[in-house]
Amino acid sequence: MADNDSLAQSQLRPGSGAIDFGTHRYKASLAKSAPASYVLSSDKRCMLGISLGTHNLEGARLEACLEWISAEYDECAVVIGDQVYRLTLELLHQLPPEQALQQALLAGQEFEAAYAPLFRQYAHACKFHFLPLSAIANDASFPIHLAALDNLYANSKDFQESVEGFARAYLGRGDKLEGQGQESNSTPEAIMCRRYLIEESALFACLRERDWPVLVYPGSIDSIVDLCSGKFGGAPEPLTRLAFVALDVKRKGLFFADGASKVIKAGASTALETKVERSEFLAELSDEDWTALLKVTKLKKFAPREAIIKSGDADKNLYILTDGRADVSVSRADGTKQQLAVLEAGTVFGEQSFLDGLPRSATVTAVSECQLRSLSKKDFGVLIEKHPKIACAVLEDLGRVLSLRTRQMLFEMQHMP
Repeated sequence: MADNDSLAQSQLRPGSGAIDFGTHRYKASLAKSAPASYVLSSDKRCMLGISLGTHNLEGARLEACLEWISAEYDECAVVIGDQVYRLTLELLHQLPPEQALQQALLAGQEFEAAYAPLFRQYAHACKFHFLPLSAIANDASFPIHLAALDNLYANSKDFQESVEGFARAYLGRGDKLEGQGQESNSTPEAIMCRRYLIEESALFACLRERDWPVLVYPGSIDSIVDLCSGKFGGAPEPLTRLAFVALDVKRKGLFFADGASKVIKAGASTALETKVERSEFLAELSDEDWTALLKVTKLKKFAPREAIIKSGDADKNLYILTDGRADVSVSRADGTKQQLAVLEAGTVFGEQSFLDGLPRSATVTAVSECQLRSLSKKDFGVLIEKHPKIACAVLEDLGRVLSLRTRQMLFEMQHMP
């Protein structure tokens, strides 16, 4: 738990309506899970714990977690820790409880508004829900679990030691609390840290009762690991059925080969579904027709961070992404690159220049190893001569793609503040 300002304060560029992801991308991998018997593929639903005010869950690090989760799970509750963040604000900024709660709730709302566009990019692979802990605190079982954990702390030396270890990490005080006896455990700071962990654990028990079986977090929370592993007798029963997955998040190269920072537009709708139909290009084309189309295209391969097309280029080819992921961006006056979209396999792009003959309006960069099929104007002429019905299908589907993208743009504009 860091003593940073809230997400929106630290990540949003003032007056820009954009979140700065920095220059480096990150990659998440499994570090450990608890209990030891937990099998990663055994559940399809998880929750991602969002600790407000920590860089571990902002920008590129958050995106790395979403990439990992969307590959492993079908549904994810984005659990925003506003209810417990009030304790951080009370401790670090000496705010009165009511003011701290209001600022914590606002920080949670700012997180939703800022990062909803990022979550929507992964909605095709995983269904995400925003779920603030302040809403979970209304559950009837919350005070019951809270009392059980308070009682456990009062009577279990092992749980006391685990909680005090959390407090030391939370305060960033290393081993300074060790050897200081009961007095160090009675300071306002130590009491506040205990309340943070115990309250958060009780809320996780409520979430487990709501059938969210797995908690994913970038890094480990040893006390939660111990609770999930059944180390403490007398802990709320739902916590003994909760699995904890710790992710290791590390740098994995640059977003762009030229070292530019990546930014995404923020502040549109907080809805996590796009409201606009998404489907693969020429999804209804028969295998025979696809074979005929591919014969007039050229196969191209691109390495991660390699530019596929660049803004201003005179290239007029149409591209079909058959494998990998690619990033669509435009350059800004301050030298950063604002992300417009992330393209998945089955997506067509380059249709504007292909149809109107004007220079490229955006840059498309490979995020992973990419394979594409390139269709030139000359080759499209061959397709018209040999397979006019397929050529008509291409033009008809390009019209559909342009229409859907326009509708998506209008949807975003309608929900701008």
